[in-house]
Parts: sequence; C-alpha cells; structure tokens
Amino acid sequence: MKSTIFGVVALACLNLQTVAHAELVRPNLPAPISSNFKNSLIYTAQVKQGSGSWQTLYVKRTESQDELMSSNNGGIYKNRQFHFTPLSFDPAEGALTIRITKDPQDIPESVSSNASNVEVVNADSGPVFIDANTVEFTLNEPKYVMVNFDVNSNKNVNSANGLSVIKYPLAIFADPDDSDLVEPVASSGQTKLVYSSTVTHQQMQDADIIVFRGGFHDVKNHPAAGAIPANNNKIIWLHPEALVTGHIERAGGGLGDDTLIYGRGVLYQGDFRNDPSNPSVGPYWSPNWKNVVPVPDMFEAIIAGDRATIRGIIVADTMWHGIVTRTDSTISRVKLWGWHGNNDAFRPSDGSLVEYNFMRAVDDALYSKDITVNNNLIYQSYNGAVLTCGWENVEDSGGTVFNNNIIYRPEWGGLGENNGIMVSQIGPYAECKDITFNNTQIYGDIAGITNLKESSRLSQANYDPAKHQGVPGIRNITFNNTTLNGNLFDKSRIDPTSNIVIENVEFNNLVVTGYQSGPVDNSDRASLFDGSGAQDDTVLNLFTGIPSGPQFLTHGVASERLRYRSSTDDFILDSGVGTWFQWDVIPVGNGWFRLEHLPTGKVLGSANDTDVVHLANTTTGDTVEWMYQDEGEWGRLIHRKTGLRMHMQEDDTRFILGSNSWEGNRTKWKFEAAN
Repeated sequence: MKSTIFGVVALACLNLQTVAHAELVRPNLPAPISSNFKNSLIYTAQVKQGSGSWQTLYVKRTESQDELMSSNNGGIYKNRQFHFTPLSFDPAEGALTIRITKDPQDIPESVSSNASNVEVVNADSGPVFIDANTVEFTLNEPKYVMVNFDVNSNKNVNSANGLSVIKYPLAIFADPDDSDLVEPVASSGQTKLVYSSTVTHQQMQDADIIVFRGGFHDVKNHPAAGAIPANNNKIIWLHPEALVTGHIERAGGGLGDDTLIYGRGVLYQGDFRNDPSNPSVGPYWSPNWKNVVPVPDMFEAIIAGDRATIRGIIVADTMWHGIVTRTDSTISRVKLWGWHGNNDAFRPSDGSLVEYNFMRAVDDALYSKDITVNNNLIYQSYNGAVLTCGWENVEDSGGTVFNNNIIYRPEWGGLGENNGIMVSQIGPYAECKDITFNNTQIYGDIAGITNLKESSRLSQANYDPAKHQGVPGIRNITFNNTTLNGNLFDKSRIDPTSNIVIENVEFNNLVVTGYQSGPVDNSDRASLFDGSGAQDDTVLNLFTGIPSGPQFLTHGVASERLRYRSSTDDFILDSGVGTWFQWDVIPVGNGWFRLEHLPTGKVLGSANDTDVVHLANTTTGDTVEWMYQDEGEWGRLIHRKTGLRMHMQEDDTRFILGSNSWEGNRTKWKFEAAN
C-alpha cells in the first residue's frame, strides 16, 4: 500500500496525470493567513489501511459567521466551528481504521471507557475507546461520517428550553480513489487553461478546460472578482489540494449546459465577507441586505444548466444558495455547508440525480422537482427543510424519491413555517404530489418530520396557467421504513385548510425510539401528529408490517424459506440463503406491497384467485399485492384481491390462497432480513 500527500511546494514537479491508483490520498489543503479557511486546532486524526502503518490526516475548519446568523434560541447557533478531513482510498486495498483525538483544553471531559459518550454516525463500526481523548472506528468503503464528542463542553445549550447543538462537529469525507483525482488531459481540438493569477477572465471563458492545481487560488481578488465562467460544455477541475475563493457562473451567452465541474478541491466563499465588526458596510451579504441600496453581491456557489455534472468537490461557507442546475443533472459526492439563512444546498430540476453527498444547509436543502435523492448525509441546520414543496408561486411539482438517506441532528428550535423533514409552502393553485422517502435514518431529537400546510405567504400567491395544470394540493406522500433515533419535542404537522387540500400521507414502519421500541400505528397519531388532518384516515395513516430490503420469506411449519425454481416454474421450501430465496418488498400504499423475486424480478401473485404463482414483473394491480398481518413472531400474508391467506397445501405440492378461518402453521409466515 502506498500513500500520497499532495504537498503544495512539490506540485510543480508532480505529474498529476500519472498518479497511481490504489493509493491512500491524504490532502493537506492550504490554510492561508489571509483566508477564513483554517487548520483545526481542536482535532487531530490518523488513518491506517489494512495492516499498514498509521499516517496523518489533515483536519481543517471554518468558523460560524456570527454577524449574519440568527440569535434565536439564546444564540446557540453562534460561536461554533465546522471541522473536516478529506481523504480518498481504494477499499480493495483493505478497510480503514481512523483515530480521532480531541484537544483536552477545548473538550476537557474524558472519553468513557466504552466510548458511549462519543457518537459516530455512518461508519462501519462504533467508536472504540483508545484513551481519554481518542477513539477509533473503521470504514469498509468510501462514505461520509459524523463524529461528535457528546459532552457538555462540545455543546451550545439554550438554558431556557434545553435545546442544544454541537459546538465543534467533525466530518470525515472519505471518497473513492478514482480518476477524478487526476488532472484532465485536453482532447484533440480542446484548449486547456491552467489557472494562475495572471490569466484573464476572457481566457478562462475561452478555454474548454480550466484546471486549478494544488495551492491557494484567490480568484476573489482577481480582476474577475471571483467569477469563474462555465459556458456550455466547460470542464472545471479542482486538485485535491486546491483552495479556490470564487463562484462558478454561466457565461458565454449559454446556460452552462453539459458542464462538468469535478475533482476533490475546495470552492470557498467564506472570504466574500464584510468586516464582521461592521457587517452592514461593504459589498457582500449583510444582516439587512434586503434594505441595502444597491443590493449587495449575492451569488450561488455554482450555477449551471441542463445535464450538468458536479462531482467530488467541497463547497464551503456558501454566501447565498449552494448549487443550482437545470434538468437531467447529477450532483454526487459533493460536500457543502453554510452558516446563515438563504444558504440553500442544491436546486436541481426534473430528471436530476443527487447521490452520496454531504449537505449542511441553513435553508431548504432540496426542492421537490422530480429528482432522485440517494445515499446522502444531511446535517440540517437551524432554518429550512430537508425537502420543500414551495414556495407560494412555484410550479406544480413532485415525483421526488429519497432512498437510503441519513438526516443528522437537525437543529430546528421548532417547526415554525419552514422547518421539518418535508415542508409545504405552496399556495392554493399549485400541486405537490408523489413523493416517497425510503429507508430514512434520522438522528437526534427533532421538532417534527412533516410540516404540511398552506403557505405562510398565501396573500402573495398568483395563479399561472403555465405553471399550474394539476389538481391543487398535496397528495400521495409516502414514508417507508423511517427511524427517528430520538424523539419529537414538537408534533409533526398535517394541516389541510380551505386553501389547501392534503390527502394520502402514509408512513409504513415509522419508529420513534424515544417514544416506543416498535413501529407506530394509527392509535399513535394523536401523540405524534397535530393539525386538522392528523386523525383523518383520508389524510394520514400509519401502517406497520412492511419490512425493507431483500427478505427471506420463512414458513411456519419447518421454518424453511420460500424459493422459486425457474427450471420448473414453481416454489419449494428449503433452507438455503442465496438470492433465489430472496424477495424485495415494494410498498404500493395503504399497507399493501408487492413481492418481487430478487434474481428474476417476477412478482408473487395469483392469476386465478386460488394458486400462488410467479407472474411477470409488468403485472400490476391487486392480483400481485399483499399485506402482512402481524401476530407476533409469525404473521399471515393476505392477498389483496381475494382477502385470502397464503397457505401451503397439506400434501406440500403447491401454494394456494386459503380461508381466513385457517389458523394453523401452514398459513404462518415471517420476514427475515437477507443482509
């Protein structure tokens, strides 16, 4: 195993096109005296891969922009820092062991002997005690991890209500060792520009490829005043040790279509800041910016067009909104955070993919615009929702799917108008529909999951026939397998009014660990939800019994598992563990689900209301839909069309649908997770 440190001094002689793969890459980003981007003084970190030797990780920090931030909740959101360390590795070379050591002068409390007062989220092992200031954990694959020494000195606490936030959060940004680490080569006919302080803005615009090699690139104080042009088809690459003060904007008369912005470096906006002691004077964002004439400089970190790809970079201390793209774009493995209101995270449009990112927004993290959101770590701050249907004059929206996301310690002091995992701020003319959250893990005590209601700016809503062609209202919102590892200190809101229709909101397997150990059902609605729709079956339902991920379907007679045999197109019970025994559970609403065979994609159903058979994946409707009737360790599988139970015939020759009066073991089944 080899290790590479990209040293700033050595960059002139380092051929970035020949960096070998299977390396443990440990960037040491610049921390210029003139910048607000600093080295961490609180955390140190080490890493080893497999049985290799311990090596240093370089921890950096940025500090809260207190002069621009809310003083709500006793000012607990101020006087904080965000710490992080980036690295890249190839898991084929072995798992990583990472050690984190805190400075006892800043965090004096000792780590407990079982490390129970240290929280590590999204690692592949829990924290292990090393000494009074040090823990370690493992990573089997590239991912992003939050580390929290959960002690009093690492908290800001509102003494009036007990609300607390982490004072010195630490993130581990472990990315793949891949070609994004390597400087791009210009193809035939392309022009490539290596940025330096002497290049002109026009040269940047004219180049097909802009490269920011390792080092500090102060584009803010360049004649371009921080603007990096992204005309159509532009490629912009940031070296793992590049710190670039700037923002990327459309240029050249285009919308920034088909741009590729990637690498591992930092696009930094924390230096676009007025003097904190006199923040209302100067060209940048100020506390009373809405009343300033002329309006101060406010810009997105990145704004691009259709089919844009933003990948791998760090976007730190955003000034205004984060990354704005148009349709069919991809935002992946981006690490982004801000400190004050209007620091939205990502705004991609229809057909876009958002995956494997870290987001710390201080406003709406995402808008519901027919996007897919997979495997992100979302550390929502004190203002704004994870997903917003809004605002009052937005066009019809929906079709958004969240899969396998972690939402870490949202910092809301209450639901207010726009806080919650999913929030509505639409007016009376818009429709927001068909939104699904699958397999969501939430950490921390939070104000609420849903905040569905009419817009707080209803009087500003206007009908626009070009935008509003659906049936106004919010409908078909589904949360499958949601676990809140904590409690609700407020209630989730479901509040239809005469101005806004809300219907068909359902939770399948909602667990609130601070409330009870198992999934909740409709009898718990009054404890967890409020608003005029909280007790209305046409508006809200809480269902149990729908497991997530590949499952074995185990039978009650011999505890053997259902297996499909393609050679004879039938089923048997056997004791195997392979994929031919595995089924995907696909919720379809109101507690019903499909059972799709993992290797073939075929679905379990009945074509004649008697025999249980394997049907084509294209088969839809109640002939292939089931509900699980939980009876403790075992339960019954109920067929939707017939209302009958799945039963193994007494001679063991076939599976049929049997009467609900059949109570024996032959109608008993249970789901067991396959991984």
